[in-house]
Amino acid sequence: QMSLLPVAVPMTLNNLAGGVAGGTAGISANMSFILALLCSYVMMSLGYLIGRTFRSRWIEQQANVIAGAVFGILGNLQIL
Repeated sequence: QMSLLPVAVPMTLNNLAGGVAGGTAGISANMSFILALLCSYVMMSLGYLIGRTFRSRWIEQQANVIAGAVFGILGNLQIL
């Protein structure tokens, strides 16, 4: 779906940056892959459960704004 593309591209670039950082730190690509996969799965599952728990009509209507704000905050935290 085209709606996933704006989310997939930044996440891919984030993985590229993580790979460069891991390579610079001397972490093997296999270990980096396994840890990134595990952490991504755990965080996505946790986010899904939180989203289902707090889902409401207002949140469904404001989902794009909320997602944009969360990604903006996370992006700024990574810069710092």
